[in-house]
Amino acid sequence: HWAAFRGHLDVIEVLLARGAPLEAVNGYGGTVLGATLWAATHVDGVFQDGGFQRVDYAPIVEALRAAGARPIAS
Repeated sequence: HWAAFRGHLDVIEVLLARGAPLEAVNGYGGTVLGATLWAATHVDGVFQDGGFQRVDYAPIVEALRAAGARPIAS
């Protein structure tokens, strides 16, 4: 969840390759895809590396969908 929210596609790809559970829910009850879709519509960017960085969520959503992630926990 954290890697997706912060826009770290490289970390997400490693996690997916190692079988990270896609349906694990966060403290709000959302899946990683659901939380990423929420962030894509509500967040312009995040503070990291000492400044504000915009996040392009589209490739993250694509990677999660390609891996079979669902926006809602089953």
